[in-house]
Amino acid sequence: MTAWLRKLPVAISISTIIVVISFTIMITREYEWLDEAYIDQLIAELRDMQGIPYDSPCDLRNLAAPLTLSLGSTFDFDNIRITLGETIGWTDINASWSNNDGKDVFYIPITVTNIYSSSHTLNRWLLTMFGPDGLRLDKIDSYFNNDIFFGRNDMRPNATMHSYVHILYDGDGEYVIEFFDWGVYTIEVIFQVQKT
Repeated sequence: MTAWLRKLPVAISISTIIVVISFTIMITREYEWLDEAYIDQLIAELRDMQGIPYDSPCDLRNLAAPLTLSLGSTFDFDNIRITLGETIGWTDINASWSNNDGKDVFYIPITVTNIYSSSHTLNRWLLTMFGPDGLRLDKIDSYFNNDIFFGRNDMRPNATMHSYVHILYDGDGEYVIEFFDWGVYTIEVIFQVQKT
C-alpha cells in the first residue's frame, strides 16, 4: 500500500498534464477559428482607415508601419469607436501613500462608443503611453475616478461614454499613446506636450 501511495502524486500529475494539454489544444483550435475571422475584420477596418481599395492586392496582415494619428482624431479600435479631444488639461496625483504623490499629470478628453454587437469595453491593457524619452509611462488611471478605465465595466451595443485619459507628465516633448491589438495592428496617437 505504501508503494501505491508514493505513485499517487505521479499519477495525479500525469492526469493533470493530460487535462491541461487537452484543454489547451481545444482552446487553441477555437482561438484560431476566431482569430482568423477577427483578423479579416481588422483588415477591413484598416483598409477603410488607410483608404486602400478593397480590390487592392496588398496584404494588410503584414502591414509594418502603424497608423499614425494626432489628438482630435476619431478611429475604430477593438470594436470601439474612439474620439480623442484636442485639448490637454492639467492636474496632479493626490495619494500620500504612493511614490507618485504630487507628480504632474495631464489628461485628454476621450469619447468611446461600443460598435460591437454585444457588450464590450475598451481594454486598458491594449494601450501604452510613452514619454518624450521613448520609455513606457506607468498607468495612473487608478488615481482618478473620472479616468476612462477607473471602475468601468462593459458597455451595451451603441452605448457611449465620455471620460478622460490621464498620462503621467515626464517633461516637455513628444508623447505617444499606442493602441496595440496583439500584433495585428497598431495605432499611434502622437502629440506634443508643453507645460506652461
